[in-house]
Amino acid sequence: MVWSCCIPFCESKGNKGSKLKLHKFPLDKNRQTLWVKSIQNFEPSYIMKKSHYVCQCHFLSTDYELNNLLKKTAVPSVFSKSFKYNMKN
Repeated sequence: MVWSCCIPFCESKGNKGSKLKLHKFPLDKNRQTLWVKSIQNFEPSYIMKKSHYVCQCHFLSTDYELNNLLKKTAVPSVFSKSFKYNMKN
């Protein structure tokens, strides 16, 4: 199965074996709201769905722990009108 990043204009896709990290929205409603608001600052018409994922391209390197897990405080903050994960990275 292939998953796509939900960020508007992002063309990144990944599957279970790919190097691309895809993150589900947090279950915590307060953190979820922070994620949605951050995305809506970039694309005001964005509406979150439970099936949406955000790829690693939209997070800073400082948003990750030493073990490459996303920090609990991380919020997507990197946006562009054209984005595609380079699988050579």
